[in-house]
Amino acid sequence: MDSDLYPDLAAAGSLAAALERAAADLGVDLVTVPGDWGSLVSAGIVASVPEREPLSVHIGAECRWFGFSGWSRGVELITGATSALEDVVWAGVAWGEGRSLRELQELLPFVHFTELAEAHERGPAPAVEVRWRLIRKEAADAPDFPEFGLLVEAAHAEPRLRQLYPFSSHWTLGFNARTGMPCPPEVAIAPRRTRASPIASRSSLTAVSSPKPSPWRRQSPSRLLTSPPALGPPARELSIQTADAHDGERAG
Repeated sequence: MDSDLYPDLAAAGSLAAALERAAADLGVDLVTVPGDWGSLVSAGIVASVPEREPLSVHIGAECRWFGFSGWSRGVELITGATSALEDVVWAGVAWGEGRSLRELQELLPFVHFTELAEAHERGPAPAVEVRWRLIRKEAADAPDFPEFGLLVEAAHAEPRLRQLYPFSSHWTLGFNARTGMPCPPEVAIAPRRTRASPIASRSSLTAVSSPKPSPWRRQSPSRLLTSPPALGPPARELSIQTADAHDGERAG
């Protein structure tokens, strides 16, 4: 830590102690916990709302800068940065009180959140709905690999999969039973790039959840698709059918 940039932290001995001093000067109560990167450069501000994790605070190395993020139920809801330690205190207080994301941003313009984060704030069902809309738009904006878009649309047409939380990585479409982390995927599907017969169709999607013959090439299943309790019947073990995706990858 550069004491010229952070004389208040140097005097207090840690970021947590400096935050507590600043809170006392402002006349507000603040409870801190140790940070993940050492006491001089990081700290957490405890939230009184049970579902919210402590606001995670860290400092910048090359200029005076305090960055922070707020997580709830395994989802990052807010991020922000400011050069004033007092601003971080107010952010910690508002976050800890359970203020809504919009309230936080109105009070503190340096607080940022996404449309998806706001959906998570409303609950799992809105988060799933917004994530599906975003991933369908993402697929539609990838004209160089239309098979991925076909896969996304075929999956969205399947009621059981539409209830799961989708994600994508390297042209692979995955589904989680929960909207927060950690949560291993229930199933992941990769389309095969081919102009002659796109594999992402309703018939090929059916092969993911049933043993019927299909154009999917069977691999040794590395994961089994099970039906989460919210999706109806008792869980069944279903072999995943996978397809080659060696010639098209997208970072995600």
